Amino acid sequence: MTDVFYFFVAYSSWSRFYNTYPGKMRDIFSFKNLNLGHYVTSFGLKETPSGVAKVVRGQMESVRPRRLNKKLALHEEQKEAKPVKRKINSVSLTTSEYASGLQPSKKKKKKTVKK
Repeated sequence: MTDVFYFFVAYSSWSRFYNTYPGKMRDIFSFKNLNLGHYVTSFGLKETPSGVAKVVRGQMESVRPRRLNKKLALHEEQKEAKPVKRKINSVSLTTSEYASGLQPSKKKKKKTVKK
């Protein structure tokens, strides 16, 4: 990466910072009244402000995103909607009203007495 890239990133960072002033301060520091071309040249660039924004967006998209920390990150964009499976947790719903709940026992064979 060259120094010019860092100038582009510095300007875009400054413009994002300037856009996030609180509402009470916007009367004093109105972003609409600024001549952004002057600020672009103060950062050492020879582009128009919209040209800088296009270059920064294009180059920032090519930068690989950081890997998320598995323990700390929310991973909201990676979560998929899993279908909810309902389990019947209550024993009273799975047993018959008239059954004892015991397994049927095997019938014992009667011993025949030999005579």
